[in-house]
Amino acid sequence: MKEKKLLRLIGNIADEYIAEADVVRVEKRKYRWITAAVCAILIIAAGYAVWLGRSPAENGTSAAEWKLERSTGDIHVTEVTELPEEGSVACLAYLTEEELVTQSDTNVFRGTIADIQNICIADSEGKKYYGIITVKVSEVYRDLEGCEAGQDIRILTEPIRMDGIGTFGMDTMEKAEIGMEGIFIARPYAAHESMDMGSGTLIWKDIADCELPDGVRHAFLQKKGILGQTILYDKDAYPSVWAAERQDMEKLTLDDVAAVIQELLQK
Repeated sequence: MKEKKLLRLIGNIADEYIAEADVVRVEKRKYRWITAAVCAILIIAAGYAVWLGRSPAENGTSAAEWKLERSTGDIHVTEVTELPEEGSVACLAYLTEEELVTQSDTNVFRGTIADIQNICIADSEGKKYYGIITVKVSEVYRDLEGCEAGQDIRILTEPIRMDGIGTFGMDTMEKAEIGMEGIFIARPYAAHESMDMGSGTLIWKDIADCELPDGVRHAFLQKKGILGQTILYDKDAYPSVWAAERQDMEKLTLDDVAAVIQELLQK
C-alpha cells in the first residue's frame, strides 16, 4: 500500500496509474515468494546430496555386499549397524590356563584393533550375525599359520554390541574398541573350512582369517582411562595373570600378560 498512498498524497494522479502501482506491489510479493521457494529447494537439494555422499552405515543402512570368492550358493554377507535384540548364553567347558594357551591350534599374537564390524550372513533360510575384528599385528608369540608382525588379521567373533545387550559372560570382547591394544589367541581357518547353509556353503576364509574359540578367555584388552590403564580378561581362567594383578593392580600391563603367556607356551 505504500506506493498507492504516495500517489494519493501527490494528488492529481490518474486512476490507471494507481491501479498500475497495485500491480507492481502484487508482482513484488509474488517474486518474493518465488525467491523463497527456490532457496528452500536449493537447501533441500544440497542436504540430499550430502546424505547420498555419506557411507551406507552413516545413513543407517547395510553396507555394500561382500564379495565371496570361494563360497557357493545363494549366500549374502553385509555389514550391519543394528543387531537383533535377543542374546545367547555362553556355556564354556572348563580348561586350565595352560590348556587354553597350548592345547588349541591357535596363533598367539599382540596387536592393535584397527576396525570393528558386525556382519550378517544370510541365505534363503535365515540369518546369522557375527563380529569381525581387524587387528594390526605388532608381535607374534606363536605362529601356526600365516601370522607375522605388520599384518592385518581379521578375527571372527561374537557380535560386538555397544548397547549393553549381549551374550552373558562375554565380558572381554564386548568391550572391544578401535585403538585398543590386546593379546589374542585365535584359531586360523583352513583354506577350505566352511559352514553349510540351506542355500549353499560359506568358506570362512572369504570373510575372516581366523576365529576366537570364545570371546571370554581368548583375548586380553588394554583399556586406557583417566585413572590409568586396565587389562580386560577372564580372571577366573588365568590365575597367574590375576596373581600378578593382585600384587600391583594399577601397574598390570600387557607386557605382564605377555610374560605369562610366553611362560605357558614354553611348558
